[in-house]
Amino acid sequence: MDDDFRYRVNYSENIAPKYPHNSQEGLEVVPDESPLYALPPGPPLPTVGHDKWDSNPTEWAWADTPPSAVTAPQGPPKEKRPRILGLTVPIFWTVVVIIVVVLAAALGGGIGGGLKAQQESHSNTSSDAADTSQPSTTASSGSGGTPTSVQNGASSSTSNPALPSDSGCPQIDGTTYTPYAVDGKPFSFKGGSSLQNFQQKCYTNFVSSTAAQTHDILKIFMPTLENCMMTCAAYNAAYWANLNNNVAVGGGYCVGVTLEKINAGFCYLKNGTGTNDTMGNPENYSSAVLLNDVD
Repeated sequence: MDDDFRYRVNYSENIAPKYPHNSQEGLEVVPDESPLYALPPGPPLPTVGHDKWDSNPTEWAWADTPPSAVTAPQGPPKEKRPRILGLTVPIFWTVVVIIVVVLAAALGGGIGGGLKAQQESHSNTSSDAADTSQPSTTASSGSGGTPTSVQNGASSSTSNPALPSDSGCPQIDGTTYTPYAVDGKPFSFKGGSSLQNFQQKCYTNFVSSTAAQTHDILKIFMPTLENCMMTCAAYNAAYWANLNNNVAVGGGYCVGVTLEKINAGFCYLKNGTGTNDTMGNPENYSSAVLLNDVD
């Protein structure tokens, strides 16, 4: 019996309350972190500073977790820019454009230089051939004039095609020329059946004279003496048409022309051919006189 008594528990201490109900002063709430009473199992606590529970439990962090253990959220990976030969696409194409422009400029300069050299060589060859040859020419118009005589030999006035020229002096001197219009028809005189004919004169310059009451009707650039005579004939046809229609015009009929065979030389339509003055350079002038009677 004695042995059984040793294992008996005296429950008398639990009969009366340890703290009477009328004496509860000094009671305090046990803190949550107290080891005396374990917290009931439940969801993990949110991180300090959160006002609400996170919707994704996998992103919760314990308050006592050290900052180094919390992984910071990572943004989307940066997109890599495409590259060509180690350069970005804009820089690559900029370099390509610069190279193309440089090559095009070099190629154009080379082609231009080659063409210019070839042209100069061809011009020199043509000049040499013109100096050594003596072709046969006829007094005809570039606009369709009718030749009236055959002329042999070459003229020094036609050696430079850039200057105004005649068909070849002195061979054309005294020959007759009939100009034609661009439609292939000759110019009639005063609306009649007769045609306007001119006599060509080398080394002649008809100048204006107050005493002879002669002046220039028109000053115009023409490349050849034939074109100059054609202009005179066209002017006479228009002048006669105006007179016939009672349209008052001045200047009178064109009775002669003079061509300056110099750089920037002009064709002069004359109302008179009384005075010839070549100013010491007869090779620079060729003229023509209208054979029709204007009176």
